[in-house]
Amino acid sequence: MVHQDNVRIPRPAPGTTDIYNYIVELLTRALAVTEREYGSLKVVANPETTPQQRQLMNLSNGNTDIAWSITSAERESRYTPVRVPLIGGLFGYRVFLVRADDNRFNYAPSLPDLKAMTAIQGANWPDTHILQFNEFSVLGTYGSGHMLLHRKMFDYFPRAIHEVSQELLEYPQFTLNVAPQLALKYDNPMFFFVSKKHPRLAERLTKGLTTLYNNGEMLNLLTQQPFYADAEEMLFGREIYVLQNPLLTDETKAALAQFR
Repeated sequence: MVHQDNVRIPRPAPGTTDIYNYIVELLTRALAVTEREYGSLKVVANPETTPQQRQLMNLSNGNTDIAWSITSAERESRYTPVRVPLIGGLFGYRVFLVRADDNRFNYAPSLPDLKAMTAIQGANWPDTHILQFNEFSVLGTYGSGHMLLHRKMFDYFPRAIHEVSQELLEYPQFTLNVAPQLALKYDNPMFFFVSKKHPRLAERLTKGLTTLYNNGEMLNLLTQQPFYADAEEMLFGREIYVLQNPLLTDETKAALAQFR
């Protein structure tokens, strides 16, 4: 449950500090603009870092009040989504980590050629199912995709465009580059999630975020972030292949039409 005047959120994982700080600031503002109606809440991070899937599970066991994640029909069935995209459409763009000596990516491969290669993704990531639905060859793993790419176990590693630069800094032991010519795009919104036991908290977050969206404060905050500017620069001049996301509910599709 929400404990008195505190609302508990996950602790940041290594390498996610910039986005984490943006999300926390956005959450803090959403709570602030709804304080008159709902009362004061202080945002408090849990003491230990946990993997994303555990962060969502912690909503059910009462160890966390608010988490955030890429959405899917399965996640929306387990938890209550707050259907206001937190970083616009940015999470829908994927660029490829490749081996530095792999010259197949010096130019943009055709879509059929790309599908003939093998990508890697996390075994339980929604992106794995999205790529498979679009007829890509995908290897799901519970291990380090960066290490497996370095060892030539597959051809490329699709990564979120706003995260990939930081990942290159985190894995200097592997000789990897970002393929320069292409990107994928599909609707892939990140939402806040809360336990189904707390509909009032979900209602409050929806009202707060909608207010910030309508008055332009959310967009202004997002476009001030260095990761947003880096992503826009990285997208410039790329061939973009648009894919379908079969994991979105009708309610989420309607929300995406509203919050463009």
